[in-house]
Amino acid sequence: MEDFSFDERRIKAMIEQAERQSKIYKRSHSYQADWLVRGGIGSQEWLVSFPGGSKLQCMSFDRLMADGTNLTDDSNKLLLETVQKWLFHCRMGTITGKPVAEGRWITYFSFAMNLAARANLYKDTYETCTHGFRLFDEDACKAIAETFSQGGWTAALLLKERFISHLLDILPVSFSLEDLISAPDALPVELTREAISYFTRNDLYVSSAQSSTYDKGLLSRDYIGSILVDLQRLCIMQISACSLGSLSQPWPMTTYYKEVCAQIFTALKTLRH
Repeated sequence: MEDFSFDERRIKAMIEQAERQSKIYKRSHSYQADWLVRGGIGSQEWLVSFPGGSKLQCMSFDRLMADGTNLTDDSNKLLLETVQKWLFHCRMGTITGKPVAEGRWITYFSFAMNLAARANLYKDTYETCTHGFRLFDEDACKAIAETFSQGGWTAALLLKERFISHLLDILPVSFSLEDLISAPDALPVELTREAISYFTRNDLYVSSAQSSTYDKGLLSRDYIGSILVDLQRLCIMQISACSLGSLSQPWPMTTYYKEVCAQIFTALKTLRH
């Protein structure tokens, strides 16, 4: 098994350094900068500029959450403001040690949106409406890194599991949710046959390209997106309960994911309310 002792020491040093830097700037910073042309902490969108760029870029925080709310809703205010402060400090270099380049900062932006979605997915556990990320401890960050290393945000946000649960609700089949999500890429033939029939009857297949003459062969992303947003909280809680046991298994976690975990953990610990 690979020894991460050196990496863990380096990550610990990163956390300690970032915490010292963040505490210095946390109270004194006005969250205003030349590159932030419009918007601020709590805004639904930012209009930003980048060095050498002639066009301004709109960064929207209008993101639907698993419970049907929006990241910009009052119930998610603490989540929104925390990720915005983290993004601001990353761009300014007060956490990273130096200003972040455009491409990497946009990557951080996408990561922050997905991190907020993950927090909302487990909002009952972490009481995000009241505490934001305050109860998001190191174990929670490690769990994100572990699931992320297995299947990216698809795994971390339980997208496959949530969609399978939806299929059980709409199709005339009798399967255990726990059995299905234990092997989401090897679903029973009976389930897939019924799913294809349902999608066909409801005209949910689309062409692979606009104005294409090819047969429709892709499931509508609009449909998939609407389902993942409209799932009932009970369904999500059931999936979460079924998945708890898997978090204790030895998942492969690379140095990159451990460093991402360290950066996120630092941001949440130092910028939280």
